[in-house]
Order: sequence, then structure tokens, then C-alpha cells
Amino acid sequence: MDSKRYFSIGEVADKTGVNTVTLRAWQRRYGLIKPMRTDKGHRLYTEEDIESIGHILYWLEKGVSIGKVRPLLGSQQEVELNFDVPQEAEDLLLRIRKGDQHRVEALVKEALKLYPLSYFEGKIAAHIDAVLGDSALVSVERAVWRNAVIAVCAALAISLSGKKGVVAIASAQEADHHIWLAALGLRQQGYSVVIVDQIDHFKSLSATSAEQIIVMGRKKLSNQAIQEIAKLDMPVYSKGLISQLHPELTLFNSGADASSLLEKRMTNE
Repeated sequence: MDSKRYFSIGEVADKTGVNTVTLRAWQRRYGLIKPMRTDKGHRLYTEEDIESIGHILYWLEKGVSIGKVRPLLGSQQEVELNFDVPQEAEDLLLRIRKGDQHRVEALVKEALKLYPLSYFEGKIAAHIDAVLGDSALVSVERAVWRNAVIAVCAALAISLSGKKGVVAIASAQEADHHIWLAALGLRQQGYSVVIVDQIDHFKSLSATSAEQIIVMGRKKLSNQAIQEIAKLDMPVYSKGLISQLHPELTLFNSGADASSLLEKRMTNE
């Protein structure tokens, strides 16, 4: 009798932080993992498959695009790579500068299908944000980028179920693409998400159905806002720039931040 332990695609997604859509794409398009199938066609993964996924994440973190990972799997040699800018980021920037939002949306959707959300945020989106910056000269380009990401995240989030409870993402500013990426990450993990942006009084969050709060934003909060957040009778997390602007926010939840709630790190464990 086969003594191996097998895992469903959902269990593998929970263990690795790679969503089920991406796991299927890695199999179908690149042959990176080859799970078994049950009589009913359901995928079954072994510990070896999970280890292979860890190796894939390792090379992605090194800057290798997903299409070039396969020859490196199982390699014992140390390879020095300097792929600072993913090709996907360059392709997106080209279309952003042309103002082609339809094509930008298609490229964002494809990147989110092929890569874990943490890679998209940390490697692709972070580079594009840095290039576009805050200059008024590229305000139209920033709008094309922001609107495309929001549109794709909203469409993907709607297709996912939320059974783990309700999380509210609260911000004093208008919800930007960073907030929508965070919302998508939570939806991928099975949470229902409420985005409460341009909020004047954080104490009003007590009236929502949320069981946890994530505070986001790119500007400092008022002392009154901080006091209201401190009095909320639920776990409060912070994510993104607001964590640097207000490190005291982490004290409201025993020093935690949103990273453990939002996503697993891309590590080879």
C-alpha cells in the first residue's frame, strides 16, 4: 500500500502561498510540477511536489522569470543572477507609457496568473511604482497603471469565496491599487473583505461586521485617528507605508503586522 501522503491543490496553496490558479498554470504551461490525479480528476500533490514549489519560489525570488525556471530546478550549483527588473515590469511600463489601459489590464491579469501575489507586489508593482514616482509629468501614466490594477483585482476578487470571516481594510485616503492588491490577497486566502476608504472616523469601524482591521494609507494619520484605532475592540494590523509612518499601530495587536494575515513569505522551506 502506498504510504506517501498526498495533498489537495487547496492544501498546497495554503502551505506554499501560491494560489490554485498559479499552480495550475505552472503545470499546464510550463510542466514545472506534475501532480497525480484521482479517478475523478482531482490533483494530488506529494511532499516532493511541495518541495519543488519551494525551489520555484527560490528562483523567482532570485529574479528568474517563470518561463526560465525549469532548467534550473534540481541544480546544485550557485548561480549569481542580476535580473533586477522583471521582463513583465518592462512590458507593462511600455504599455503604460502608451496609455493602453486595455493591454495593461491584460498583462496584469496574466502576471497575477503566473506569479504569486507577493512576487507581483514585491518585484513587478514595486518597480513600476518606483519608476512612475510622484511626478506630475507622469500623472496620466500613474492613473493608467492604478486603474488597470484595481480593475483586475476587483474582477479576480469577485470570483473568490470568503468563508474565513470578514476583514476590513481601512484608509483615510481613497483606495489605491496597493489596497486592492491587499484585498485580493485576503480573498485568495478565503476572507471576505470590506474596503472602507476616505474614512473620517475610525471608531465607526466598530459598527461593521469586520472581525479584524488592516489600516493602510500613504499619509500620516491625525492623533484623533490613532486614538480611535487604539480603542477598537478587535485585532488591528497595518500594512505598507502606514506601518513606517505609524509604527505604534503594531502595538495594538501585540506587535503583529499584516504580513502573516495577508500572505506567506516566498521562502524555500
